[in-house]
Amino acid sequence: MLIYFKRHRRLMRTYDISLTITPDLPTWPGDPKLVLERFSKMEEGASCNVTQISACVHIGTHVDAPYHYLGGQAKTIDQIPLNILTGRTYVLQLPDEVDLITPEVLIPLGVPPRTRRLLFKTRNSACWSGENNHFHEDFVAISRKGRVYRQSRDPPGGGGLFIRGAIRPTWANT
Repeated sequence: MLIYFKRHRRLMRTYDISLTITPDLPTWPGDPKLVLERFSKMEEGASCNVTQISACVHIGTHVDAPYHYLGGQAKTIDQIPLNILTGRTYVLQLPDEVDLITPEVLIPLGVPPRTRRLLFKTRNSACWSGENNHFHEDFVAISRKGRVYRQSRDPPGGGGLFIRGAIRPTWANT
């Protein structure tokens, strides 16, 4: 999906990078699979078609709020302003050899100063194409030190930086 809109007299493109949610979409190990159930069907005399959806919110393309990993008083998803999630984004393509995103990986790649939103393009994208409908536990992840490095470069009053990249629980302290 490609949308154009005017902002500050400049044309900006918006790309929808969302995965299509289907029952075949891989889920995090242990999370429930998506279930779609039609319970009102026009072909059976109902006035409209109605489908019930049941899924974990940790499915497909999504945002993990700080509360997901930190708990306690950290922000929940309803406390994250939507404007933080939209706008100019720097896409950083990482070499296929990268398994873990660390400061040592980020520093030589030269993320521009004052970057507010960063999207990592990794080999993970191949996990969502074709017949790869199982969860890949060897996905490219970002280390805690990688997150801290990026957050330390946020612009003053920048409202935070959101990145796409899962954090492997086994590497919580790296």
